[in-house]
Amino acid sequence: MADRLFMSVHTVAFHLRHAFRELEVTSQVELIPLVMRAGK
Repeated sequence: MADRLFMSVHTVAFHLRHAFRELEVTSQVELIPLVMRAGK
């Protein structure tokens, strides 16, 4: 993903950690149902 966004792996990881914190999830497994509900 970092290559496609022209960012370093560390930058992508930083933004993902921040998004997880804002959404109050700790993993992608917790994130998926949240995204699915938001998409309905």
